Amino acid sequence: MQPSDFKCVIGLKSEGKKLVSGKRLSSEIELLKKQVYVKAGLKSVGLADIASLTAQIKKETNLDLSQVTMSRLFGLTVSKFGPSLFTLHVLSVYCGCESWDTFLQVNT
Repeated sequence: MQPSDFKCVIGLKSEGKKLVSGKRLSSEIELLKKQVYVKAGLKSVGLADIASLTAQIKKETNLDLSQVTMSRLFGLTVSKFGPSLFTLHVLSVYCGCESWDTFLQVNT
């Protein structure tokens, strides 16, 4: 897959699932993570990649995500909770969308 294969610069179709009652669906979050991989040119994210990925996101969006947040998102650190709306927003902007809402509109 190439970044040009996506909408919002990036955008695969999810499996037609809709946002229900304001809950973020895991399929859309997984799709966003997949698009982060493609945009960053990575096949996977390890602890060694987190620092450079967060720096790249900061450089391109002027928005900060902590390394701990990214480690949790990519399953490298245990988390009881899903990502915050801010995290989803920042990653959506990194992938070329205006916001998480725009990402959902384009990809569902």
